[in-house]
Amino acid sequence: MGRTPLAVMLAWTACDPTPRSEPSTLASALPDAPACDPARAWADDDVAAADALGEAIAATRSRGGRCGELAQFPPAPALAIDPVLTCAARLRALALADPEAFGHADADDRPPWDLLDALGYSPAVASELIATGEVAPTDLVEGIWRASPVHCAALLPGRWRDVGIARRSLPVTDERPEPSASWVVLLGEAVR
Repeated sequence: MGRTPLAVMLAWTACDPTPRSEPSTLASALPDAPACDPARAWADDDVAAADALGEAIAATRSRGGRCGELAQFPPAPALAIDPVLTCAARLRALALADPEAFGHADADDRPPWDLLDALGYSPAVASELIATGEVAPTDLVEGIWRASPVHCAALLPGRWRDVGIARRSLPVTDERPEPSASWVVLLGEAVR
């Protein structure tokens, strides 16, 4: 039996536990910065889920659309996967593994933009979308983020050029008795 979403960006559903694949070392896709070391070994199923989320984002952006009463967006161009944003998204997904840490600030109350700056990505503008729970990528984009006018308006603008996406499977614990995952999407336009 699924749980009711705790927030617009927080969705929980029950599912059978599935074995995690062995971590994939996709070091070539990340910057050489030592700060990215914790993000280098990533499970293949998490990489595949992040790729599927990227496809769902591309599909919804290619259609454009209305985000409630906030705005109407025309179809948007494809996004470039940015290694620095990918590193930052993975680091944020790791931080969200702590059930008490769900939010847009880190444990020291710093926003994600500080992490981007520290990794060498200087955004002119940036946005972060986060979620936690076992949810299909298309359902996350269409059923949760697209359905929320604020999150929709963060996802659809054509000004975004770069993206970093991460999903991290979360283990079953006493605090989290069902399998779960953290999801992070960082959208940006770097200062050029």
